[in-house]
Amino acid sequence: MRHSMGDGRPAIVYPRGGDIYEVSRFRRKPWAWRRLTWALQNASTVVCASEAMEGLVREIAGAHPARLTRIPNGVNLEELREDAAASRFAKDPTMTRPFVLGLGRTIRRKGFHMLIEAFEQVAAPAWRLVIAGEGRELEALREQAKALGDRVVFTGLVQGADKRWLLQNCQFMAAPSLEESFGNVALEAMACGRPVIASRASGFAEIVRDGENGRLVEVGSVEGLARVIGEFASCDLGELAAAARRTAEAFSWRSIAGRYVDLIRELQASK
Repeated sequence: MRHSMGDGRPAIVYPRGGDIYEVSRFRRKPWAWRRLTWALQNASTVVCASEAMEGLVREIAGAHPARLTRIPNGVNLEELREDAAASRFAKDPTMTRPFVLGLGRTIRRKGFHMLIEAFEQVAAPAWRLVIAGEGRELEALREQAKALGDRVVFTGLVQGADKRWLLQNCQFMAAPSLEESFGNVALEAMACGRPVIASRASGFAEIVRDGENGRLVEVGSVEGLARVIGEFASCDLGELAAAARRTAEAFSWRSIAGRYVDLIRELQASK
């Protein structure tokens, strides 16, 4: 059995999207990239959170990847559903309108620039777009959104009760990523009973079922994104919300942790 530790103990490698995407900092460092590639070829098993991630690992590892095991990421259902009354947003008068939530790092591949452009096309003046997160594109996004005035709200990084409040109180989430290895934010929204509009970017398409618990739009399609946001802003989302909540149940950390326990026992037994 292959392993990545000199003493023969089984080793599990879990690559993150940011580690192996084309934009990964490791790709710009030949020594680090060689080590990462070696790990993907020699680990006891490489755990991939999605089919998309598995494809990337096969591409990088070449003809001799390590054993690949598919285990999705989990979500802490209990924590996300805790009371959020202590949030700073609970008494914020700017948060009383219905809003669509964009949540994540404000970097180019998350597609928030397209979300702002799409939201500008939606004829729903009573609605707001809330973008929660920080990153190197934040100032550029603020500048882009100036024409929309107070219809776009930037909260900065959110955690704890603030993050829960936004997830629990948005009408739906929009996640138009250009590339996504899994899509944890979609599961977090679904855990709170919120449907998700997502791009067909890799991992999202494995969570969001079009027309059942949310909607999928083509990667990079501002027009498609605007159209579905407009539809969601003017229709009853009750059935989609209920299905979204059911979807999240299958990804509870209790369930996912059990799969890791089974994997570790299997590796131990095969030593």
